[in-house]
Amino acid sequence: MLYPEISSPFYRVSMKWIIRNEEGKVLLCKESDWRWDLPGWWLDWDEKPKEWLKREMMEEMWLIVTSIDKTPIAFATVKRPPHGKRKHDVYIANVCYQLSVESLDFVPSDECVEIWFFDLDDLSWMSLFENVKPVFEQLFSS
Repeated sequence: MLYPEISSPFYRVSMKWIIRNEEGKVLLCKESDWRWDLPGWWLDWDEKPKEWLKREMMEEMWLIVTSIDKTPIAFATVKRPPHGKRKHDVYIANVCYQLSVESLDFVPSDECVEIWFFDLDDLSWMSLFENVKPVFEQLFSS
């Protein structure tokens, strides 16, 4: 077997959005389990990524998207180990688009109880989802 650590050839596609502040830091959401993640969710069958980004931003945070880059700004694959009720690993392909929003006056939900801007150096002390660090390494590489 070419890649014995991968038990399945299938990846779940997760669309993530990147919002930067004036200092270049990236917005993360604290979820209800107190781990920080890039905002976004699974891309469902037959959804168009840019339409999905606008809809999902409204559903998760009640924010209005004003612009979306034409192409993804980062891409990372990760393995998410079992957590909570899920008893198996999930392999995820994260496709990240940079976008702008009308304002950051979000409405908290289970998927986002708090937002804050961070850079790569901030991640060392945080409880993170597995995809955050590889995406940040791409975004903050020189």
